[in-house]
Amino acid sequence: MTQEKDPNAGLQLVEKARNKILSPPQLIAVASLRSPGDAFREEEDYAATVCAVHNLVLSLWDQGIGSQWTTGAITRSPVAYEALGISGEEQRIIGFIKVGYPDEVPRRKKRPLAQIRTYLP
Repeated sequence: MTQEKDPNAGLQLVEKARNKILSPPQLIAVASLRSPGDAFREEEDYAATVCAVHNLVLSLWDQGIGSQWTTGAITRSPVAYEALGISGEEQRIIGFIKVGYPDEVPRRKKRPLAQIRTYLP
């Protein structure tokens, strides 16, 4: 017995992704400048931007604000560039940060240092 595919499945997935992206209290789009003709500089700018995102996420958490870094096909979608007013020739969307206050913060058990530290020979 074969199952017929739902012709609306693709649209439903897109709508689900759209709602997921648009549901956090705040959404930060992260982009870096392109450097046409200078691949090294463009990669360096990408790395610096990702480091800045890491610092931002740590700073948010220090203030009790949760976040989630997300990437994927949306970062390459012409629709995303147009919606955000970003020129794909000048900038590259790297990802998005969903930001909000968590309903509850899970407790973590503190593990002994010996369980998480490894010395290299």
